Amino acid sequence: MPNKKEIKLTQKHIKNLSFEQANQRLEVINDILNKNNNSQKSENKELTLNEMCNLYEEGQLLLKHCETLLNEIQQRIEIAKEEALIPYK
Repeated sequence: MPNKKEIKLTQKHIKNLSFEQANQRLEVINDILNKNNNSQKSENKELTLNEMCNLYEEGQLLLKHCETLLNEIQQRIEIAKEEALIPYK
């Protein structure tokens, strides 16, 4: 999975990610933005406002995707619980 700030995952690519992959990319984005926020001007090149905005937007898409996947799993668990309560004939 790409982890460079220059690569922005599109919504189409994000929909194909597993929960674990999306969560990992979210962690990378968080690290990049935190390092940029805490860096001094004498250190490595800082992100431009546009790059930070792109990463933030990607993070929001990833977060929504993770929430959707978690909701789907929760629904599967609820169905499995209900089916477990149905007596066998």
